[in-house]
Amino acid sequence: SRFNATMRGVGMTMEGSENNPVMYELLCDLPWLPDTTTKDGWLADYVTARYGKSVPAAQQAWTLLSNTIYNCPPQSTQQGTHESIFCARPSANAYQVSSWSEMKDYYNPTDVIRAAGLLLDAAPQLQGSDNYAYDLVDVMRQAVAEKGRLVYAVMRDAIKADEPALFDAAAKRFLSLILLQDELLATRPEFRVGTWIARARKLGVTPEEKDHYEWNART
Repeated sequence: SRFNATMRGVGMTMEGSENNPVMYELLCDLPWLPDTTTKDGWLADYVTARYGKSVPAAQQAWTLLSNTIYNCPPQSTQQGTHESIFCARPSANAYQVSSWSEMKDYYNPTDVIRAAGLLLDAAPQLQGSDNYAYDLVDVMRQAVAEKGRLVYAVMRDAIKADEPALFDAAAKRFLSLILLQDELLATRPEFRVGTWIARARKLGVTPEEKDHYEWNART
């Protein structure tokens, strides 16, 4: 019918919708984009609109992210990217954080670290942009997690090689990265556990409900 021929829309089963803005922006844009749209072209426009201006270092950072961590090949499709090794149970052979997590490499973790550095280089030109500040913390958070995975590999190899001094040095660095990430995430309310708990408690009416919802959120 004429109605069906002109109607366009998009539906999503929302999950993790508050921590990956670029993906949801693209998903909501797709039905209205012309066939000639390219990934790089769309991304350049997105970054410019999100930050209010086009800054080469920021554009380079997002292009690098789009070609690495955001570019999971079909054969490596999993339920999200690698979970942070900081969230795994302490083990000499930590592979998964949760039961569904796949930890197979499909991108080079140093590319994410390099992208975080590029995004940081854009700071002088993007000061005052709240969107930029959020993205900088988010990408830097991922970069610290990537560094943690790399350092954890050194710890694991040190155990295999029976090199306690090497293990101690790597373990000290690993623990420092956890504290560094905690300090980093404390700069944004979106990443603070206190924000999460406060929202949960606000849903309760009675003190008992508030305590129960806090317990649920913490769990």
